[in-house]
Amino acid sequence: MTRTGSGYNQPPPRTESGLAFPGAARKLAPTSRTDDSSTVNPIDDYQDVLQNIEAAVVVVWKQNPAMSNYVAMAAYDAAIKYYRALADQQTPKPVNLAGLDAKVFEVVKETCEWRTGRSPGSELGEVTPIPLEDMVACLRKLRKSVDFWTKRGGRQGYMQYIEQYVG
Repeated sequence: MTRTGSGYNQPPPRTESGLAFPGAARKLAPTSRTDDSSTVNPIDDYQDVLQNIEAAVVVVWKQNPAMSNYVAMAAYDAAIKYYRALADQQTPKPVNLAGLDAKVFEVVKETCEWRTGRSPGSELGEVTPIPLEDMVACLRKLRKSVDFWTKRGGRQGYMQYIEQYVG
């Protein structure tokens, strides 16, 4: 790496972001989008979707006060796999959850189906459907939120946090 004639001693050229690789600082756009201007930021673009899903989880938590963040975590993980498969035009694998985990997954799935326009005639009302890739991004954001609030507030930290806004 000391060959100066071929440029090995020189650092790689930097982009305007200051990183060696173009686009390294940019968020990855969902697979169905082709231009760089349409990256998804669930908090900015789909705050209402996040709140709808969290409100459904809070309803189950209020019925089951001993429910921990780990139940929401399992439901979100299963929903991410389910909707990622659908976004990739694959048949989702059966969800293998039981008890409260399954109940929370079902309310999350029901809300996701409504928000993606996949449940015709929903009693929840009319909304503009969002792409499946964007739903996956929303679910991933919620999953990260569970991690954050579990570390910060303990086994029910996430539940207590979201209840302030949607409960």
